[in-house]
Amino acid sequence: MNPKNDPVQSVARQLGLSQAELNGALNSGNPAAILRKLPPEDARKLQQVLSDKNAAARVLASPEAKALMQQLFGGK
Repeated sequence: MNPKNDPVQSVARQLGLSQAELNGALNSGNPAAILRKLPPEDARKLQQVLSDKNAAARVLASPEAKALMQQLFGGK
């Protein structure tokens, strides 16, 4: 895959994190590092979605989220 089209690298770059830092934050189950990098309103919205199991399930079921998770976790 072309690095410019890699969704994980793109998200990491937008957050000002390395891909390893993003992977570590996601794998740890602690999104604090990611939330600190977001604008306050976006961080609030993300925290709200993460705290609502139904909303989180809808987001994770999206094709975009599935593709991103495939990239992050390599089909695990």
